Amino acid sequence: MDCTWRRIPCNKPSCKICGRIQRNKMNNLATGNDPDDISLALEDINKTFKEAIEVIKKDAKARGMEIAIRSEELRTPPKPKEYPLYNKMSAWRNGVMEVVSEIAESNEFVIDCDSFQDLAWYVDTLLAKIYRQLSNKWHVKIGDDYGDFDYQYTEYVLSEIIFIIDQSFKDLIMMDLSLKGKLNLFYVYFAGVKNEIKEI
Repeated sequence: MDCTWRRIPCNKPSCKICGRIQRNKMNNLATGNDPDDISLALEDINKTFKEAIEVIKKDAKARGMEIAIRSEELRTPPKPKEYPLYNKMSAWRNGVMEVVSEIAESNEFVIDCDSFQDLAWYVDTLLAKIYRQLSNKWHVKIGDDYGDFDYQYTEYVLSEIIFIIDQSFKDLIMMDLSLKGKLNLFYVYFAGVKNEIKEI
């Protein structure tokens, strides 16, 4: 599961995420298709999802259960903008990404370092996982079993992402950057809100 959100996945052929991506790329290359074509990537995702559903159904049937989800039984959590914390962090993310873009455009020495690339990657990932956790909390609150396991996993993911972002800011602020002041302001804000994120 970690390879779905980490900036650097494991890339092991045995990994259920990375191995599948590698096999899909090899199949596309073998058939003369561009492995980076977004339409092909979406087709691969759709095919993988359908295969996963079939495996789940077969497994359930072997255990004497029939899986049939009716659309009226699916409950959808509130949209991201209905959560104040999401809105707050979305504005923060936009500000951080503006600074990241300015640094990249100025071609400062830092753009190739892990701390800069981690910050650029994980501010987006943080926002996505905040919404995921708010949705998990909503599912748990209304009694959906779905949210319980995912809540625990996303709690772990958020703590990892917060640690990485925190370290990235610290590393970058120690460097001789022209936009150090702006980065520091966003870091101070982040330091003040990270406990609120952990407590979702």
